[in-house]
Amino acid sequence: VSSSIVTEKSNKLVENLMISVDTKSLIWGKVLGALGVVMAQLGLMIVCGIASGIITMLAFGMDQIVLPEQLATVVSATNMPGLSLFNIIVAVVSFLSGVLFFAIMAALFGAAISKTEDMGEGMKIFNVILVLSAYAGLGIKISSLASGGGGLIERILCFVPFCTPFLAPANLLTGVIPLYLVLAILAVQIISIVLLSMLVTRVYRSMIMYKGDVMKLRQIFRLARRKEADPS
Repeated sequence: VSSSIVTEKSNKLVENLMISVDTKSLIWGKVLGALGVVMAQLGLMIVCGIASGIITMLAFGMDQIVLPEQLATVVSATNMPGLSLFNIIVAVVSFLSGVLFFAIMAALFGAAISKTEDMGEGMKIFNVILVLSAYAGLGIKISSLASGGGGLIERILCFVPFCTPFLAPANLLTGVIPLYLVLAILAVQIISIVLLSMLVTRVYRSMIMYKGDVMKLRQIFRLARRKEADPS
């Protein structure tokens, strides 16, 4: 997402695109394209898993597909009491919403970069946020498993959009949090995505003519309150 934004800005293609395409449409086109790739990868993994099971069943003359022992243990009713078709759909939607949230955030940082050679430096903060969010979810999950159940902190972190995709889907399937709570978390995710999208659109529009150095996070938010960036 960020790479495509910076490339269009550096070769001045975006100036021609904005003549006939709305700024919001430009952003969402890149974000949904990236999400489409993730969904395609996830779908292919599922298809390959099913195909592998069918081939194995036919090759060894089995009556039904048999899951590997480790996988069967993980998805057992003991470890995943919340494993149902509807819960799986909600968990996947929650996960994809988290992917969408981070994709839009990547667009935010990409909009603040004007040259392709600055990509590495400009995306550092985004990478740090992504890694810290993942490890925060992992750390709180390890802590809750060690204590024998999910605590209040874990439930609160599920509502934080940065940690939601790393906690909420698994917690729903493992029965740590109920379905109604995950639906509330999903609502918070959607609101966060809408607000972040508005911020990205504003920054992107203001940064079209900007040719300076990579902006810091506080400069990005300050820019969102103004109409246009200094093109110098």
